[in-house]
Amino acid sequence: MPRTNDSRARTVRAAATLISERGVAATGLRDVVAAAGTPRGSLSHHFPGGKDELVVEAVTWSALKLREKLDALASADPPATVAEVLQATVRWWERGMRATDFNGGCVVAASVVDGTGADVLAAAQDAFESWLDPLTRIASADGMAHPRQFAVTVIAAVEGALLLCRSGRTLQPLHDVERSLTALAAVS
Repeated sequence: MPRTNDSRARTVRAAATLISERGVAATGLRDVVAAAGTPRGSLSHHFPGGKDELVVEAVTWSALKLREKLDALASADPPATVAEVLQATVRWWERGMRATDFNGGCVVAASVVDGTGADVLAAAQDAFESWLDPLTRIASADGMAHPRQFAVTVIAAVEGALLLCRSGRTLQPLHDVERSLTALAAVS
């Protein structure tokens, strides 16, 4: 059986990892192919649109990973509660922060911070929107009065907490956000 060539997928994963740690501007294409273990020529083959196309793919891939987790929680029978989702999200990001020794973060947020091209910004907006849908469904199922507003608050708070975790090299901001949002959900 012929071996499947997964150089495109490896390149996207490597780009996502490097972007989460360095940002878009500091992630060079040579660094991506070195991390992916792929030949430099494969970049122009798989990503004829250049770096922006690769960044869009990295953002899309990274966003899909979280979207799948959120969809699974929203589709559970019974659906996960807001508190369970907050706990799962915080634990997921805790593992990510520990795995990168507090040098990682959200690929989607990094792509926005670096002020990249319109296609990248559109991919980032699509990513955030893809997370809002399941979060809104979960908040609605949990009886929240304004589920979409709460979903926006969750994303904004977690993204901000990741920046605070990284700069302070502590997980405390994630725990603070989890506690605050859980309390807010309980009174809504």
